[in-house]
Amino acid sequence: MPFARKTALAIVAAALIAGAPPIMAKDASPQASTAAQQAAKADPARLAEARKLMELTASDKIVDQIMGLAFGQVAQLMVRMKPEKQKEIMAIIKKLAAEMSTGARKQELRNTIAEIYARELSLEDLKKLNAFYQTDTGRRFIEKMPTIMAQSQRAGMAWGRKLAEDMMKRTREEAKKQGIDL
Repeated sequence: MPFARKTALAIVAAALIAGAPPIMAKDASPQASTAAQQAAKADPARLAEARKLMELTASDKIVDQIMGLAFGQVAQLMVRMKPEKQKEIMAIIKKLAAEMSTGARKQELRNTIAEIYARELSLEDLKKLNAFYQTDTGRRFIEKMPTIMAQSQRAGMAWGRKLAEDMMKRTREEAKKQGIDL
């Protein structure tokens, strides 16, 4: 398997693993999801508290960090495919990153996340979270969160790459036992 393709697969696997939600929804049926979304949109108080939570948790800094990491990963992958065009590729990535980092793009994500919070958390829970993030401990947690997320993402990606490599090795070994040469 070519190195670029292997790297791309490892990145995708790591992103899926690192970005996987910690728990699965209790009821993942489309009808339940649609009903929950409509209920959340119908409750302006929950949505307002959810937006406040987004502000208190400095979500823009986290979004910026996630976007920067994503752009960096794309740049690395593209440069590996055509290393002789690194200068041109980096110029393209820089231009597109500037376009994709606009306020409108961030607002789109903020709105989506606020709706998720409003849908998944009760008004009481949102108020309690907002109260917590206004405490000294809550503010310190917010301050450390970008570093924690960056380190967690790197750890998740390294773990995902190792998992993918181990899976490929073991698959080859098991296939070879069955007379299949991969």
